[in-house]
Amino acid sequence: MGFHLPFFLCLEDFQMVAEAEDSEDESYAIDCPVLVTERLVMRAPHEGDVAQLVELADNRHVAEMLARMPHPYGEAEARSFLAMTKSRRAGIAYA
Repeated sequence: MGFHLPFFLCLEDFQMVAEAEDSEDESYAIDCPVLVTERLVMRAPHEGDVAQLVELADNRHVAEMLARMPHPYGEAEARSFLAMTKSRRAGIAYA
C-alpha cells in the first residue's frame, strides 16, 4: 500500500528539485547524479531520445494499462513529454 507525498521531485540538468504542491515559488535544489548500475543507466530524457521514446511507447497494450499514455504515441507526444519533464512540473523523469 502506498501513499502520496506532499511534494513533487523533479529532475533537470542532474539536479533534483523538491517543490511543495501548493506553492509554486518555493523549491529546494538537491544534487541528483545520473544513476548507473552494471546493467542500467538512468538519466533525464533529452532530444536524442525522441525516436526511441516513440518506438517503445507506441504500444497499445502498455497504453491500456496507463491512465495518461496516449495511443498511438508519435513524435508529437514524445516532444510533449520532453517539454513536460523540462517544465519542472512532471515529477522525476528518467529515460
